[in-house]
Amino acid sequence: MTQTPRRNAHELFDERVEQALVEHAKELASLGSLARVERLKRVLPRELVAAAAELAELRMRAGRKFARPERAWLTRKGLEQATALSVARDRASQVRELGGSLEVHDLTCGLGADALALAAAGCSVVASDVDAVTLGCAARNLADHVEHAIAVRGDALAPCSRAAFRVLDPDRRASGERSRAADRMAPTFEQAIELARAARGACIKLAPGFELGPREWDTLADLPVRPSWTSLDGELMELALWTGAWAGDGDGLREARMLVSKGEAPVRVRRGGMRAVTPWTDEEAGRQTVLVEPDAALIRAGLIGDLALELDLRPVGPDIAYLAGATPPTAAGVRAWRIVDSAPADPRRVREMLAHHDVGAVHVRKRGHPDTGEVLARRFAGRGKKRGHLAVARTAGGHRVFLLEAMTEGNSVVGDEGFEPPTSSV
Repeated sequence: MTQTPRRNAHELFDERVEQALVEHAKELASLGSLARVERLKRVLPRELVAAAAELAELRMRAGRKFARPERAWLTRKGLEQATALSVARDRASQVRELGGSLEVHDLTCGLGADALALAAAGCSVVASDVDAVTLGCAARNLADHVEHAIAVRGDALAPCSRAAFRVLDPDRRASGERSRAADRMAPTFEQAIELARAARGACIKLAPGFELGPREWDTLADLPVRPSWTSLDGELMELALWTGAWAGDGDGLREARMLVSKGEAPVRVRRGGMRAVTPWTDEEAGRQTVLVEPDAALIRAGLIGDLALELDLRPVGPDIAYLAGATPPTAAGVRAWRIVDSAPADPRRVREMLAHHDVGAVHVRKRGHPDTGEVLARRFAGRGKKRGHLAVARTAGGHRVFLLEAMTEGNSVVGDEGFEPPTSSV
């Protein structure tokens, strides 16, 4: 049964706050921040208005992370750090596949997003956090799953349960500023690994840009581990280290999981190793007819070599995640464009290319170039009537500009769409 923390003086948990937000939800949602505060002053004591106004604002922003955002209990820091709903559900699905009906201890539960997904999947969950207010929010968020979840205040470094499986999300803002440094998290990376070693299986959530360098791999020595990068709608969300029994049959393999937040599209999963592929020379890159950009999870997991070999593609340059070739890909997790033309990244040469295709304003995507896409769009813009799409990439011979025409929408190959008419947005 979920335990409600002892009553404290924090205004967020005053029953009148929840009553006001529920009764006036539609009206508050239609108001700006200042008007919302003024409206709440008419129904709440002054000392409760600030907490109520903040909670109302956070609930309007929580739709991507909670199934019932209008009833979620939130703090600003907790919402920023909470796992996206689709990612939490995918993790819970993996847990059930790996271990059946399990007892899981979420050692750093925050607002309870992961604990909610685990409980909804049928796991027995102990959710703990060292912060009383955060834990209070988690307890209320778990109230609909009392048969599967219990919220207990506790320090992750001194686990308060005997659960054989653990989930751990180290605080990357323990010092007040966001950090990916292994020794600035709380618990630190080494402490998190020791907590994982003491469990039958564990999942450690890390920043998507966390670097698994030689020191980190030394810390993981002799511990079965499956590193898994997850993207949501193409945006990289996290790196998860699945250890012990939860490494499954993927021990030693790098994994990319590609999720979508809408519809019933299946989860796309790829596993493999970091295989090297020889890039095209600058001249060869300029002769290719298809440009491919892999999903962010595939890139971060280092799986583009595997992908390139499977699709008969090669990188356009050394250490560049754009792939090029002659055959449109049909694999999940990639976007593809037809290469209409290309030129070295000299403004005069690029404008000549654009003039030949009657292109004026351009949208630019780029990899391996120091300038921003906006700067490059202004630099290369032509005088034609059509709007073009450019990719700028570092190649073995410098930088090359590719004039593109769309071939994919999401992960599916579709027909050529031609150039869009120019707009004032560029």
